[in-house]
Amino acid sequence: NISKNLEKGIGFLNKGLGLGDAEAGLEIADIFYLGNGLEENHALAEEYWIRSWQLGDELAGFKLANYYYDDHIEKIQEALKIYTELIERNEFVGNCNLKLSKIYKRGIGGVIPDSARALKYLQAGAENSNVNCCMTLGLKYYRGDGVEKDVAKAIELLERVKDNDLFKQEVDVLLDKIITKEKTKPNIE
Repeated sequence: NISKNLEKGIGFLNKGLGLGDAEAGLEIADIFYLGNGLEENHALAEEYWIRSWQLGDELAGFKLANYYYDDHIEKIQEALKIYTELIERNEFVGNCNLKLSKIYKRGIGGVIPDSARALKYLQAGAENSNVNCCMTLGLKYYRGDGVEKDVAKAIELLERVKDNDLFKQEVDVLLDKIITKEKTKPNIE
């Protein structure tokens, strides 16, 4: 029987944050970022993600790094540090490796493109069975794109993530195309 009062709620969350509750800051950041009940304010969301990350909340750090990656590439160096630290903490490892791979492949935010480094992160993400890393690396092995062509490795990587609910259909289609194409390929010796 308590009526909704967003300002009071944010006030209590701020008190919690002031007492060291990193999750409270994350909640406030999400409110401001999404505009749940008030106008979106990404600058305030960033401030709260920073405070929560500084208190050790890994999800706040991940959201902050993604915010820089998506919306503020001028802060990509900070995103690189956060992604690297999250990997060291064994948090969001596959997704962080995927983002680092993309940053170095494309040279996002002034980062010098480095295909070898991008591949290293992609492989690390695939070792962690990140579905996007496995799919991307699988296609690279299938095509011989930046790596020696290895159809068996491509299939192994795709089969590793074929039960992923989110991308099941995409993985199934890729596997089917590769296997079908390999079966119908003429054997030239």
